[in-house]
Amino acid sequence: MQRLNKTAKQTARILKAFTKENKEWGVSALAKHLGYAKSSVHGIVQALVKEGILEKKTDTGLYSCGIQIIRLGLLVLSEIEVRKIARPYLEDIAKITGETVFLCMCIDNKIKIVDAIESSNSLKVSLDIGSELPKDRGAAAKVWYAYLPEEERKSIEENKLFDTSIIGEALTFYLERGFVFSEEEAYENINGIAAPILNRDGKMEAIVAVGGLSSRFNREKMFEAGEILKSKCSEISERLGYKV
Repeated sequence: MQRLNKTAKQTARILKAFTKENKEWGVSALAKHLGYAKSSVHGIVQALVKEGILEKKTDTGLYSCGIQIIRLGLLVLSEIEVRKIARPYLEDIAKITGETVFLCMCIDNKIKIVDAIESSNSLKVSLDIGSELPKDRGAAAKVWYAYLPEEERKSIEENKLFDTSIIGEALTFYLERGFVFSEEEAYENINGIAAPILNRDGKMEAIVAVGGLSSRFNREKMFEAGEILKSKCSEISERLGYKV
């Protein structure tokens, strides 16, 4: 375990050495800069190249950031932009509905909470930022499933990767209403609604979900809140460049 922790720390420091001022490194220079053995740096760098996190320049032999780390950087930038734009709308939704509002994004093929505005009620839904939501049930999962490319949906169904009976039934309802709802599907005594945020290409950029106690956030209130949610998500989508 101690060896693994040491390697992880070395890997992190190697990656952090690639900056705007130092975009490229040779193994010898990098080892000297960090104070590590050249053999250790060489082994870690080779592993990172194999994973596409770093790449080696054929003309100079120097290493620079690879496509995978660039992809992760763009993902972070996208998350920051969406959170910044969506924040005031999330606050509006929370104020109008009186329930907790979550901003979710698909990160590494997982539905994760990236921002939240908690309800002012003493009894409320509370999930930490970074929490992962289930993909086979719940309002957010239904929106995620609805916006999957058709071939991905077919693959999930044909290979029986998980039970799609709950989220699959929501597709027709979503296409007609523009939002989905769930009743105690993901969590006991919790109801929820969700709608998508679309980018300029019409692809799902994020999901806004509202969750409340089922005793208070009943179907009638969910449908009322759903219209508000749909409208706010449309406004956020427009801010991101989406045009109907």
